[in-house]
Amino acid sequence: MSKHSPLAAIGCLAAIAGGIWPLSASAQSDPILYEYDGLVVLFDGLFGPVKAVQEAARKALNACGSSVTIAPDGMFGGETRTGLQQLAKCPGFEDLGPAARQGSLTEAYWRKLVAKDPPTVDMRARTIMLTFENTDYVRAECNFCQNRPFYEPPANPRCYSNDGSSYLTWGPNGATSGHGSEIQAILGVIERDHPDLLKKAFLDEAIAVQRMGRLRNDDSKTSPSLEVYLCGIWANPKRRAAWKQGFSRFGEEPTVREAYDLAYRSSSFDGGKIAGYQAAYEAFGLAPTEVDHAFFKDRAAHMSFNDASVRAAIKEALAGPNVTPSAVRRALSLKVRPPNQRKDRLGRDVAFYVDSIGAAGLSAEESAAWIERGRRHAAIAGLSDTRAAPRFVAGPKFDRRTPTETATSQEINACPTAVLNPLQPLTKQ
Repeated sequence: MSKHSPLAAIGCLAAIAGGIWPLSASAQSDPILYEYDGLVVLFDGLFGPVKAVQEAARKALNACGSSVTIAPDGMFGGETRTGLQQLAKCPGFEDLGPAARQGSLTEAYWRKLVAKDPPTVDMRARTIMLTFENTDYVRAECNFCQNRPFYEPPANPRCYSNDGSSYLTWGPNGATSGHGSEIQAILGVIERDHPDLLKKAFLDEAIAVQRMGRLRNDDSKTSPSLEVYLCGIWANPKRRAAWKQGFSRFGEEPTVREAYDLAYRSSSFDGGKIAGYQAAYEAFGLAPTEVDHAFFKDRAAHMSFNDASVRAAIKEALAGPNVTPSAVRRALSLKVRPPNQRKDRLGRDVAFYVDSIGAAGLSAEESAAWIERGRRHAAIAGLSDTRAAPRFVAGPKFDRRTPTETATSQEINACPTAVLNPLQPLTKQ
């Protein structure tokens, strides 16, 4: 596991008067971007920098005559580390530093392999988020009846669900058709600017996908048009498979991925939450570090943002002794969590301060939650508290049309009653 020394402790007055944490330029001449710690496999998706370096390293290993290979799967684990170790012995790569020779992807190693700038702090923060979320642009899942065994009348007529208003989830940030209706917003942009991509991806279901964007979503359940509509599609195995395949093809399109990323950077979605955390820090004279930015990004993908609660937690942390960036994040983690996901959120949050305080410094509650969440930690994506994060600027609000249509009687009848009224919680099957 990577070891990063905690920052020198500073008091509240020093933090506010100084304006920023005592940050410095990189202490490494060749900073690590990604590494495998022997336990946590980073997942960066099929379109991220990890896959790009895997593909380049695979070609370089082949040119070197090595029998070692790397699968370009976007997962930075033991195989990728071994491949990079072997490649560091090949002509043209011998001058890399000790970290590269041990199989870490350093900035110099990246520049040798990929003819692009190295992945940014935001990209590597996204890697941590994706490792938790374990999804990608080509993955979509319906959230009806999360049974094991599967809901299938008459043999198994009971439907259990612990997510009653998401309906459909797609992509790396977990865009849903319910809640914020992010899927409809993204589809609306593609439908407006590139209608051919919808037809290309969804084939015979393209019109049905477009209809989803026109249906009202009534959270009061008095006229749940969107819910019953998507339920009816999910209840038909053939159509369910067609939609899943359609989203897979859709996510392979660069234009779609660009629209997806723009949506989540916007002030309407995750970008607004990240900017909220940043503004709260700046209100107390704190400059967010690289790890802070990753913490903001992961929280934005997973939970809502409450400015008053965040500022109260920061203020309390700054009033205490030994104030460090990790101490502020820890205070936010312990004080500001969703009531229905307290353990899960804690397990994710610990990943953003365990490098500073060490596993032995965790409470029993923190340790249990962190272990259950896979012992992830920010340093394996090269994120540090000794460097300031580039200032984040949220994108403009995302245009969203107002849906006005309601489900037809035929669409309503296609949804089984048990699915509209699932049993909870899921653990009581």
